[in-house]
Amino acid sequence: FERFNHGMLKHETSILNYLCRQGVMNIPNIRWYGMANEYNGGSLTHCLIIPFYTMSLLSYLNTIDPIIYRKCAIDFMTSTIATLSVIHDNYVIHRDIKPDNLMVRNNRVIIIDFGISTIYMDNDGFHYPENKVIKTDIVGSSKYISPNIHYGIDPSRRDDMISLGYVFMEIISQKSLWKNHGEYNNTPFPETYSMTSEQGLRNACFTQQISTFATSSQSPEAIGREDNNNSINSFRNQTLLSKKTL
Repeated sequence: FERFNHGMLKHETSILNYLCRQGVMNIPNIRWYGMANEYNGGSLTHCLIIPFYTMSLLSYLNTIDPIIYRKCAIDFMTSTIATLSVIHDNYVIHRDIKPDNLMVRNNRVIIIDFGISTIYMDNDGFHYPENKVIKTDIVGSSKYISPNIHYGIDPSRRDDMISLGYVFMEIISQKSLWKNHGEYNNTPFPETYSMTSEQGLRNACFTQQISTFATSSQSPEAIGREDNNNSINSFRNQTLLSKKTL
């Protein structure tokens, strides 16, 4: 039994219900949401019941044969790009893509934890404008958010994809991305992160293919639209055809 902010729990329920009605797959299905007595007979509290996922993607990959580790990671990456793209097609951005929010069930990656997700379109069908403001905190997990968010730019679809690229750089390389992230929690100090610029990506000990995927998501075109098939095909072609080793 875990306690959550009631407003956040209700918000997550609304987002998941909406996405499920749109036919989005590979996200949690809500079993029940409402008020219930706490397990120790205490006061009423808000409850959300969803399937219990026992294994994260990273934990699952650690159980497989090292010989096929890379191929399996790439297969999972491409399927997760597809799922995230469908979520984006339904006007939702996740805003907290990280390893802990990618679970595996029946050989499929399930994206969980939509508590800070949001709609990026207004009631008239227009994309909310991109604002850059000075912020004292950030939305998401500092280790995986994009440079744009560190610099105060409002999250967009592009930033979900950059976060996903960072996650899989870590999975593919089996190395931590940043040296200093633990010192700053969720404070926006981009100069402290070695992976918050294209130059940092190029200089890091990761395959250029994964780096290219993450940095290409920062192009201006990625703000207003996403070519889902090109994103998936580009990633697969750049990684599967590569002869480089980690």
